[in-house]
Amino acid sequence: MLERLTSETGSGFLPPAYVAGMVDADGSIGIGKTFRGGHEKYTIRVDVSQSAKGREALSRMQQAFGGAVYRQRRPSETQLAQYVWMLSGTAAAATIKAILPYLLVKRPQAHLALQAWETIGSAPRVGRSKWTPALCAQVRQLKAEMSSLNKLGP
Repeated sequence: MLERLTSETGSGFLPPAYVAGMVDADGSIGIGKTFRGGHEKYTIRVDVSQSAKGREALSRMQQAFGGAVYRQRRPSETQLAQYVWMLSGTAAAATIKAILPYLLVKRPQAHLALQAWETIGSAPRVGRSKWTPALCAQVRQLKAEMSSLNKLGP
């Protein structure tokens, strides 16, 4: 169960290249799907996981780019606590744009996430929602491509 934590105070500038390295090594970029009011909706997300030793880095990324830091796992006799920095939507898009020039491993996922975000943002509203069946199908296809990029193994 994720437990939201308050940000620790950190000092110093955190370069986008550092964040890109963390995302490449210990993070993910994806397209998330939710159901609200019986309707499917999508957004983009960025997350980075670290053990308790890396918590300060996650807190600094939160301060620099927004989002939240959550505890993913409590410490045990054999493992340190595990933390994750997560952001979605507008904050994720801004972060991806800032780190894109420095990404090496996750660059294709970053481009696909930004394409999805642009698709979502440019959709006209129909009544109170912009989530038409056509938009859902379009973003669902991008999500399938993202899943293929994020697939483990050869």
